[in-house]
Amino acid sequence: MITAVAAALLLPWLGSMTLFDVDEPRFAEAARSMNVTGDLLIPYFNGEVRYDKPPLIYWVMMAGYRVFGVNEWGARIGSAVAGIGSCLMVFAIGTAMFGRRAGMVSAIVAATTLLIVIEGRTATADSLLLFTILVMFFGFWRIHTGHRRIGSYALMYGGLAAGSLTKGPVSLAILVVAMLLYAMLRRDYSLGRRPAVAQWLSEVWLVARQTRLWLGLLFTLLIVLAWFIPALVATHGGFLTDGFIRHVVHRSFASHAMENHGGIPVVFYLAVLPVAFFPWFAILPESFRRFLNDRSDPGRRAFLLAWAIAPFLVFSFLTTKLFHYTMPAYPALAIICGWAAGSAFDERKTFLAHWVGKAGVGVFIAAGVALAAAVLIYPATIPWKELARSMIAPHVALLVLTCGAFLMLRDVRNRLAVTGIALLTMIAILTLLGSGAASLGNSAMFKNLAADVKAELKPGDIVVHVGTLEPSLVFYLQRSILSADDTAELLGILRAGNRCICIAHTSKAAIIEQAGGVKVKEGSYFDTRKMTWRQMGVWEVRPEGEEGK
Repeated sequence: MITAVAAALLLPWLGSMTLFDVDEPRFAEAARSMNVTGDLLIPYFNGEVRYDKPPLIYWVMMAGYRVFGVNEWGARIGSAVAGIGSCLMVFAIGTAMFGRRAGMVSAIVAATTLLIVIEGRTATADSLLLFTILVMFFGFWRIHTGHRRIGSYALMYGGLAAGSLTKGPVSLAILVVAMLLYAMLRRDYSLGRRPAVAQWLSEVWLVARQTRLWLGLLFTLLIVLAWFIPALVATHGGFLTDGFIRHVVHRSFASHAMENHGGIPVVFYLAVLPVAFFPWFAILPESFRRFLNDRSDPGRRAFLLAWAIAPFLVFSFLTTKLFHYTMPAYPALAIICGWAAGSAFDERKTFLAHWVGKAGVGVFIAAGVALAAAVLIYPATIPWKELARSMIAPHVALLVLTCGAFLMLRDVRNRLAVTGIALLTMIAILTLLGSGAASLGNSAMFKNLAADVKAELKPGDIVVHVGTLEPSLVFYLQRSILSADDTAELLGILRAGNRCICIAHTSKAAIIEQAGGVKVKEGSYFDTRKMTWRQMGVWEVRPEGEEGK
């Protein structure tokens, strides 16, 4: 059932939408290039090393290409499979902690959480990272409950190694902070004779010994170094200076956020939670309140709280902030919601009995109305009449979901309410995906611009983009594209003696025509980076002396 629900949300129309600039085509093209060259060490984008991420996500995408071809399906299927796997891992952890019923509810909550669905349908590293972190925490939980066999340690540190090869030191940072919190929360230090800090440090040491932390970190390091050292040598230190220092250290601790992705610590991620954890924010505050008051198993309580809080602590105080960074906490929140829904059903308590529950539902209603308004109003501002019309059905579905969830949560039969909310969520998401896929499939995207350029290409031609290059053009042309900002740069490229096919916004026409360019194609194409229509042109530019041939 869990696989079916997750697959129903992650697989339909997976390949019907173009890759969205800027991140998806960067990942997809780097994996395509790796697949073509057979170089499993170094990812390249547009002829240059892509230092942003380690190679595991590219290896997964390569597998997708070999099964489904080099297309949107091939690029995204790895994320979708990882998303399905994440839901199954939530079921396994939830069942181990609270029983099968809570595990099932937790997995359904995770499978229908908006951010998890979005990332599971996106050709980036985040869905795969989530799966590796779940494997890591599953191993951690098994060790906590006394299953200290090699399989548990393999899960914990295998997940850590895979996460490190997916997105660098993110997994390690989350694990270390979670272990420190876990050691702090699982004991009452006020009863001891020693100072609380000394007791906590002693507990940290005990947790490290139980998890065989130093041996596990050595195992993880050896796996990562097996890729990192050859990659470091091949790039002459580039994966240290650009990969680690620039994309990890600078992104995390620089005085200014990378690409202006900043925000107020803690507040930023709490503010996006009602939308990112939609629709289950409706029961999250009350579930969290009940879980904080539960004293039945201090170790279990400490483990889940540490897991849920650690990603927020890790990412809140880093300079660069993006809404999906704290997603590794969401499975823990889903398990807390799954436990609370089951216990509320047993006790026949509504989620609206306490003011915290009422506040959570109130914020959920506001988020639902805002989302419904956004999917209806935003396309009209582009303007895009066809897309605006197609968003009427998702608008209605989101309003029905919001109202239906409110009515169901007033009842004490919370298990039925969870089932109903999950069904309404699936309908709303599938309606949105289907309507969007129909509109985007019939529209002139940059994918279509790439097809127009291909129609003009001959062997030996050079492709030049004047202005800001959209990564999707590189993927859909499946070749490197040179860039020029002015006529002088374009003339310099022409001195190589090859015919050029130039791509540019029509406002850049003078730059190309001064170099002898002749327009062969013009049209309106939708730019998914700026979410607007752009009038683009294609020019033929022959080297000096070949004009008129």
